[in-house]
Order: sequence, then structure tokens, then C-alpha cells
Amino acid sequence: MLNIILGPANAGQSGIMCRRMVGSSVDHPSSSFIIIVPEQSTLKMQRDVVAAHPNHAVMKIDVVSFERLSHRVFEEMGIKDADLLNDTGKVLILRKILEEVRDDLLVYKRKVHMPGFASEMKSVLTELRQYDIDDNDLFLMQEAAAGEGNRMIYEKLQDIRLVYRKFDQTIEEKYTTREEQMDLFADLVKDSGIIKGSHIYLDGFTGFTPVQYRLIREMLMVAEDITVTVTLPESAYTE
Repeated sequence: MLNIILGPANAGQSGIMCRRMVGSSVDHPSSSFIIIVPEQSTLKMQRDVVAAHPNHAVMKIDVVSFERLSHRVFEEMGIKDADLLNDTGKVLILRKILEEVRDDLLVYKRKVHMPGFASEMKSVLTELRQYDIDDNDLFLMQEAAAGEGNRMIYEKLQDIRLVYRKFDQTIEEKYTTREEQMDLFADLVKDSGIIKGSHIYLDGFTGFTPVQYRLIREMLMVAEDITVTVTLPESAYTE
């Protein structure tokens, strides 16, 4: 079952969710409660839970990010994640790739040695993976740019496609990216005792990537219920 706590900005949805969840955990002490928040918000949510709980303790309430929860499920399933490629590893690989393909780049050739460029390219590739945009999608974007006579966009996309393909070839069967980690996590949800029967709460997100939406759908199939806080202008749901 999906529950939504809806309200405008600064209306206290997070506080409402926290109080409801704590009350439910007190009434059902044998149940499992999981709060999923962005990584940078875990400590604050833990403090809020402790403050709201009558015993001033987290008890059977886990406050995690999507990534931390995935690690727990991997451990539960006996899957090693030692080969997970973090952001620093991505940047190091991309620096090497950019040097190798430098002469084939159309737009970014002069930027290869600029400080921070490899990190910028890492962010581009990460976002493409998060939104399931592959080489064929980029090709179609190129065709659209060509049809509109936008040569600059066409050539930028050509450079990105080249680096993207080279990056995939380099890490293939060697490393798993965080984006692929979420896909694997979604595949394992149906068999996870951690997720099955749990009460799950999601708070603090401004939106979800396609991979996260898939993960939430899988959780809905096995969790007892999922509660999500949503911020919308009042006019969006009163008209």
C-alpha cells in the first residue's frame, strides 16, 4: 500500500511522517521500520526520530540512504560489493580515457587537460546512466540536432558518445557503478527479508530517477506499506 503525505513547502510533512512512524513503531514493536532519505540527511533524521520517540531511542527503526540499504541487502544475499566503482575511481578512469581519445574529440579536445574536466564528464555520464540514456538515445539526439542545423550540439554529443562507449568498455566485467548497483538492488528486493513485510518511509527527495522509481515499485510488491512525503504548491492539489 502506498501512502502520500502531501503539502506545500515548509508545511511540516517530514515532522508528520516522523511522528506517525514513531507512533506506529511503538504500537507494533515486532515490525520493522525503514526510513530512506538522501545520504546527507541521515544524521538529522536519526536525531528527529530519537527526539520524537517516547523512549528517546531508535529501537527497530533504521534510517538509511538508498545506497546504504543496498549494501545491507547485498550482505544479506551474500553478494560482495568490493568492486563497486566510486566517483574517484570514475574520474581516474576518465582521465586516462580522455587522454587516449583526445585527438578524436571534436569539441572537448582543448579541455582534456583542464582542471576538473574529467570530474565534469563523470557527472555527465552518471546522469546519463541514472536516466537510462544509452548510446542509441544519444544518437537520436544527434540526429535531431543535425535536423535543426545545430552543429555544436551534434559535435558535443559525438564526443560524449565516444567517451561513454570507451568508459563502458573499460569497466565491463571489472567494476559495478553505483547506478548499476541500484539496478541489482531492485532485482534482489523480492527475495530480501530486510524489505519483505517492512514499513518503509521516504522523505527529503525532490524527485526520483527511473532506477529509483523501479526500486520503489519492487518494494511496493513486498513491503507492508510505503509512505512518501511530497512537496507541492497548494494550488496543484486544491484546484
